[in-house]
Amino acid sequence: MVNGFFFSRTEEENFHHFIKNNIKPDDKCSIFCDPPFSAPLSLIVKQINSIIQYISSFQITKNNCKSLNQNDIPYLLVLPFFFEKKLQKIAPFLNLLDYKITYENHSRLDCDITDNRNHRDLTNKIGDHSNRGQRRDSIVRLFTSLLPSLVHPPKSIEKCFRFCEICQRYSHITNLHCPKCDRCTTKHGPTYVHCDKCNRCRPAKKFHCDQCKHCVSINQCVHQSKRKKLSYNTSDNL
Repeated sequence: MVNGFFFSRTEEENFHHFIKNNIKPDDKCSIFCDPPFSAPLSLIVKQINSIIQYISSFQITKNNCKSLNQNDIPYLLVLPFFFEKKLQKIAPFLNLLDYKITYENHSRLDCDITDNRNHRDLTNKIGDHSNRGQRRDSIVRLFTSLLPSLVHPPKSIEKCFRFCEICQRYSHITNLHCPKCDRCTTKHGPTYVHCDKCNRCRPAKKFHCDQCKHCVSINQCVHQSKRKKLSYNTSDNL
C-alpha cells in the first residue's frame, strides 16, 4: 500500500492476475482505499497513481486504449477530515465529502450522532450504556477524485443530506452554506458559525479572542484560562 513491495512472487502474480481478469476496457471501476491513518499520505497517493498507470499500460498493450488518469479510474480514500489540508498539498483534485465512516468493531469510531437510526442501534448494542462515554461522533470521512455532485448519499441516510446548488455537492443538513465563505463549511460537530474578525467560519464551541487574534476554544486560550482561574480563586476566597 505504501511502497508497492510484494513479499512474494505469488502475491505479485495474484495482483497482476486480478487486474487482467477483472478490469475490462469498457468496464467502469474505482479504487477504494482505507489506509492506516499514520501512513505517509504522499506515498499512498503515489501508489494509487501507480496502480492506475499499470492498468493504463496493460490496456494500451492489449487494446490500444489511451492513457488513463484519476478521472478515468476515480478513487476514494478513507481518512479523518482534518487531513484535508495535507491532502490539498499532495493531491488538490481530491474532494472531502460529508459522509461519516463508522467501524462496527471500533470502540471510538462506530457512531454517527446525527444519524438517529445509528444511535438507536448503538444503544441496543451497549445495553446499560456503560461504554457510551468512550464513544464519539466519527471523525472519518471520504476523500474522492470524483466530482462531489456525482456521489449520492446512501438511501439509508439520504434524509440527513441536502444538495447544495452553489457548492454542487451533497451536504449534511447540519452543514449549512455560508454566504460569506461561499461554501458549506461545517466539517465536524454542530453547524459552524461565521467569525467576521477571522473572515471564516469556526466551530460553535470556539470564540474569537482579540488577544490571541483568532478563534480558539476556552482550553486553548491562555487569556481565557487565566480569567477562569482568577474567578475560581476569587470565589474560593469568598
